[in-house]
Amino acid sequence: MGQKVNLYLDDETLKLWKRIPSGQRSPLIKAAIRDHAKDGDIDERQERMMHLKQHLASIGNQQDKLSDERAMYLTELDRLTLDVNPMQIDKAEFWTVLEAKAVVYHEQNSIYHSTTGKSRYRIHDAGAGKIHIHNLRTDRTTSNFSKHTVDRAIDRLIAGGGTVAVGQFIPVKMHEYTVVALHPRLMVEDGHVIYLEQEMVPVTEEMIPQNETSPAWHEPPTDWTSNEGWLAVRVDGKRGHVCISTPPSWPGSDKITFHFIDEHPNLPGDLGDGLWMTKYYLFPDPGTLYWGHAGATQKILARPNN
Repeated sequence: MGQKVNLYLDDETLKLWKRIPSGQRSPLIKAAIRDHAKDGDIDERQERMMHLKQHLASIGNQQDKLSDERAMYLTELDRLTLDVNPMQIDKAEFWTVLEAKAVVYHEQNSIYHSTTGKSRYRIHDAGAGKIHIHNLRTDRTTSNFSKHTVDRAIDRLIAGGGTVAVGQFIPVKMHEYTVVALHPRLMVEDGHVIYLEQEMVPVTEEMIPQNETSPAWHEPPTDWTSNEGWLAVRVDGKRGHVCISTPPSWPGSDKITFHFIDEHPNLPGDLGDGLWMTKYYLFPDPGTLYWGHAGATQKILARPNN
């Protein structure tokens, strides 16, 4: 039993086709096919090539269709995401800020900590789109991450409305610790990584009040506000106040002095009442406090309009 096939003709050939009586068309085509077969064997390779080209053309059409559908769905998803959660984070700017801070930490040989304060790390290298970490406990220096890792973490932040559980922000712990420790818009609170939508001001030494009135150095504001003697800050996300003072018990040298409202895992307030101080400190970069002889480094930010 035969099979019906479609025949596509251009306009000129179609005119000739219509001049052939309908009863003679099929025998005419059969005769032409037989004559073509008699002229020589059909090259199977050429026939295979023809079929492959046709198949590839069909796949190309499908790909174009799928690409158009994907673009349409992404546009709709973006629109719905903005309706449900209007938060936006510029991924390129986020990475630029993070990488620049990593370079400062690398140059200063700075030490930063895990969320709990138990593990310590340094930036082994930074630049060219990657940040390399030195784990001081294991002495391992091979762990690194790129902008792609951070971009996916930002997607999780946005999906969570600016907050995501610790450990789910970035699956690799030391990568998560590093991004949170370095970036000025991130902090950890109640077991969650939080993105601060209100941009904080990186603290410099010039911003910190000189508190020389005794005994005002141990009398910070009762709420989280600034006054003439104290600047309200976040140190690694923990609320507190800071001043530069010369306490009566330690005359002769200025000390940077903190009074913490929230407990800080690395600056525990050895003086009691949340007080902590040191005379060995510097600010290698705005928002970066480097203190002591071992390179301990904290992220210090102030609220706008202090």
